[in-house]
Amino acid sequence: MQSFKNPFPNINLKSTSTKEIENIITSLKPKNSTGYDGISTKVLKISSPFVSSPLSHVYNKFYLQEFFQTV
Repeated sequence: MQSFKNPFPNINLKSTSTKEIENIITSLKPKNSTGYDGISTKVLKISSPFVSSPLSHVYNKFYLQEFFQTV
């Protein structure tokens, strides 16, 4: 059981910022096609000022918290 204490030693997760989320969205190629969520990158780019803050909040509060509680 000792080997399972740190199952991902090379993963280094950090919190993110709204600006970093905006930069990621800006770097996407504008396409009209959609994925399973039904949202195209064009729509995501247009809505970036409105969704980047909630996305960074969700990532920082949920993903990092859940990851560090399981390790």
